[in-house]
Order: sequence, then C-alpha cells, then structure tokens
Amino acid sequence: MKKLSIVITVLMVCSLFAFASCGDDTGKLTLEKYNMIENGMTYEEVIDIIGGEGTMGAESGEKGTEYYTVIYMYQDSKQVVGSLGANASFTFQGTPLKLEMKAQLGLK
Repeated sequence: MKKLSIVITVLMVCSLFAFASCGDDTGKLTLEKYNMIENGMTYEEVIDIIGGEGTMGAESGEKGTEYYTVIYMYQDSKQVVGSLGANASFTFQGTPLKLEMKAQLGLK
C-alpha cells in the first residue's frame, strides 16, 4: 500500500511539472504564427498575428523614405516558442513599413 501511494505521489508531481512547462503562448511567436506571416504585410499586421512586439535589432535610413529599414527580432523564451536558441527576424522597409524578408531558426 505504501508503494502505491509513493507511485501516485510521483505521478502527480510529474504531472504538475509537465503542466507548468506547457505555459501560455499568447504574445509569443510560434512556427504556426510565423508561417502565417507573408511578405508585404505591415508591421502592425505582423504584430496582430504574433500578439506582441519584437525587439528592434537594427535601423537604417531616414524615416518616411522608401529606403527606411528596420529589423525586429524575436529571440528569447519570453518572445518565442521553440528549442534552445530559437529566434526569428523580420525586415521591414518603406513607408508604411512593409515586410521584405523573414527568417527563423528553431521555432516550434
């Protein structure tokens, strides 16, 4: 009987850890959301899909011109769902900012 209660306790603890690691993906970039994003979308449309803003990684050119370019990164467990080191970048250009290029590594 004591062995049974130990087994049940271990299973319950393992279940709690598994549930806690699931987390909430709201506002995080997933592979499914990444695949919904297409070139030509505005920055606002991309944010609407992901549910949260990225971190500006680079900016060049003069705002309001056709060559104004901004790169936004999603790169830590607060911003992405994926394997260790998972990240994505989105390059926007012009006025309004429109997606020109995207890249990802390790998203799930």
